[in-house]
Amino acid sequence: MAVYYLFDDTKRKDANEECRNYWYCYITELLDRLGVTAQQLPDADRRFRKGDVLFTGPGALADADREHIARSKGLILIGLATQNADDLFGIRTGEIIPQPDGEFSINGFFRMRDGAYLPVDRNDYPLPVVSPVTVVKTNGARTLAYIDFDPGLTVFNGAYYFAFDLTQTLWTCSAGKPVYDGQNGFDIGRVCDTRIVPLDYDTEIAFCDRYLYIIQTIFARVGYPMIHRLPPMKDGAIPDLLLFFGGDDDATNGVMNLQASGIMHERGLPYHMNLMPDINGNFVTTPEEFEIIRSRGHELALHYDFVCRANRDRFIAAGFAEQLKLFADAFGVMPVSNVGHCLTQHGWAERCRYQADLGIMGDNSKLGEINPDDINAFGLYGFAFGTAFPFFAYDDWAHDNKRLNFTELVINYYEPRLPEDDPEALEKLRRCLDDAARHGRTINYFLHPHYITGLYGTNQQVMASLDETRSYCDSRNYKVLTCGPDSLCLWWHARSVSSVIGTPAGFTVYAAADIIIRIPGQGKRVTVNGVETECPVKHIDGLDWTMLRAVRGRSEVSVQ
Repeated sequence: MAVYYLFDDTKRKDANEECRNYWYCYITELLDRLGVTAQQLPDADRRFRKGDVLFTGPGALADADREHIARSKGLILIGLATQNADDLFGIRTGEIIPQPDGEFSINGFFRMRDGAYLPVDRNDYPLPVVSPVTVVKTNGARTLAYIDFDPGLTVFNGAYYFAFDLTQTLWTCSAGKPVYDGQNGFDIGRVCDTRIVPLDYDTEIAFCDRYLYIIQTIFARVGYPMIHRLPPMKDGAIPDLLLFFGGDDDATNGVMNLQASGIMHERGLPYHMNLMPDINGNFVTTPEEFEIIRSRGHELALHYDFVCRANRDRFIAAGFAEQLKLFADAFGVMPVSNVGHCLTQHGWAERCRYQADLGIMGDNSKLGEINPDDINAFGLYGFAFGTAFPFFAYDDWAHDNKRLNFTELVINYYEPRLPEDDPEALEKLRRCLDDAARHGRTINYFLHPHYITGLYGTNQQVMASLDETRSYCDSRNYKVLTCGPDSLCLWWHARSVSSVIGTPAGFTVYAAADIIIRIPGQGKRVTVNGVETECPVKHIDGLDWTMLRAVRGRSEVSVQ
């Protein structure tokens, strides 16, 4: 069984020359997030085997491609607003409804009708559609979901049709829209201002992930193995969720940084601290304190600042380079993943491109929920950018829409707090952990060191949230993997270059780091390199999976 996607790069070049993004480039990220190894095809002129999967993108399918696909027996076809292929999908396509306010605007909402393809709680919650929408009438196909009142997803003899460009929706919702001016009383753009979903949208619904769950279910029905979104624990166990911890020092106090690291270390927790240069270009943490913090296994990176020490016109490549040099000169190392002071943003792909060009591998500025009335609000939990997981950034039309060697890591629980006698805060914290275990999520607890130490106010509610997290996970027998953003960022890069090639009965794993392979179903007999291996079963995203740990290197796996 193999996975393919049709991709004609001349269409991308034509769009870019017309100063347009070619959204279908994001098909590679869609597959990467799924943990699926796929091959690009310039056309369908090949013999597909039974069980192979083929994605076709927006625009008209060539007549020759349509004929080749029609002759294939047992091919699973997934079309994303594909035209000139109605006979393959059992539909009749009509007019294409443009987006009401440009390519970053919502053009309707997608609701599942068949819960078997999205077997999660509240599976009929409306998911935003950010692309043109094709009006579809069924002609033999069965409707699995609607966009407002018309079919949004259909199935016909193993051919699935999305009536919109899922790649554009995933890309724009995850990356956000361009922002140049401040909002909500702030005088510069912020990453959280780029969110596409409105403020009243329930951001506890990770809507981009839900779209992926639908495709994941299609793959699971034919037994296709996928790379899990979490790494194994150090002892080889399969975690239920991953918590990673970070915070910014805001150039406040070097002793405070040392104390915050000490408090987290005493609790046996990882921590990642972003250090900001002051207006003179100096850091409050000394090189000696830096090494003490690193000796505890904690991470340190740059808290780049375009608010206090530089105007917004320094949000350019040279501005990032200047601040990176300050960090490298002060501490003698390069950071892995950074955060912007006040989560600043100016433009669209620039923030990621500027850092990627400098060799930085990630950024942790994606705040998943906001309080428009309070820039320093606490206890903000949600997935306003649609996902709980890291994802790779892609560049704009002026830079070939190429994938950057750079991941965005989401802040999905900003400054968790647990006040006494606050059942709502307690319920939210526990709900976050339960949902994380249910979906095998990565969750970022973002905690500033001045709140961990109590330098600002008291740290009682902060410590209570950490203690409750541990005690609640213990009471639920959750296996929790903890790390810092750098560790997750580096592993996500390794995951992306790992692969699974073969069939559900036998496949080869090429792992750039220790990974987990999810094999759909239970009751499997798994042999790795000739040795029978016990594999636990996890219920994730509403499905049962046999979970196989694959160590770094090559492994030959057979499944019965």
